[in-house]
Amino acid sequence: MQVSELLMASRPLAWFIAPAIWFSGLIHSSSGTPSITPQGLLFALALSFPTCLVTFGVNDAYDYPSDQHNVRKKSTWTDGVPLPTEHHKTILRICKCLTLLIVLMTYPAWRTCPRLLLYVSAYLVLVWMYSAPLALPWSESRLSRLKERPVLDSLSNGAICWLFWACGYIFTGETPRNAEFRSSYGWLVFLFGSACHSLAAMADIHEDQVAGYRTIAVWGGDRGAAAFAAVCFALAKFTVVLWSDVGIAISAGIVTSAVLVAAPQTKHVLVRLVFLGSYAGSIVWALKKIVGIAMGQDVTQSW
Repeated sequence: MQVSELLMASRPLAWFIAPAIWFSGLIHSSSGTPSITPQGLLFALALSFPTCLVTFGVNDAYDYPSDQHNVRKKSTWTDGVPLPTEHHKTILRICKCLTLLIVLMTYPAWRTCPRLLLYVSAYLVLVWMYSAPLALPWSESRLSRLKERPVLDSLSNGAICWLFWACGYIFTGETPRNAEFRSSYGWLVFLFGSACHSLAAMADIHEDQVAGYRTIAVWGGDRGAAAFAAVCFALAKFTVVLWSDVGIAISAGIVTSAVLVAAPQTKHVLVRLVFLGSYAGSIVWALKKIVGIAMGQDVTQSW
């Protein structure tokens, strides 16, 4: 397996998403204006390529029956391509090694804040449980993947996004215990992540049906998946200032989901726009905050 294939499997456009979510948690905490530290840079690096390859690589290995028929799997930078079966064992071994590497890369941070180890471990467990069936040591049977448990599939993706955010929120170790569970910022991240997953499942409904995967979209249909996303976006709207950048993005999500309920045949175009907009928006948002910090502005406690 070539390095270029690993890079494409990791979805390079997604490398910035988890670090941006983590960074948002960092500035949402009440610990003052964040500073750039070696521990922070290493943590953000662990959330980029290594986390993306584990997330998408494991999924590609187990989703091959669906991916080989998926018309979306033509764009290597955004959606990847079907991973040849001869590479499945190799990429799973690499992902196992990267899982351990992520824990080691984040060690300088969780050494001073043990709760971080819990959250790093939790998101890695969820990433694997979402894509890979769980073998039971006391039985020959396997637990089905979270991907094939309707509603839980979307909520687990929202939880993974929340864990990225929570890692930033408690990063300094000075945040009051359990404050991350009470923050409306974290709930927005959870709801946004859940909504986006539901829309992605909607785009893949036909291929997942053929492969026998029971996702939220297969279970609820195109309109059910879009309606679930609309509800998540609508709930997220209560957690953000109406005319902030993120507030406008949430409004766009509500409108897009409503259009998809009415006209599900537009899903491939609109879902792609949602994800490309999220990629671009997260980068622009993070850059604006970084520039604000460099200029001495108070960018904390807000979107």
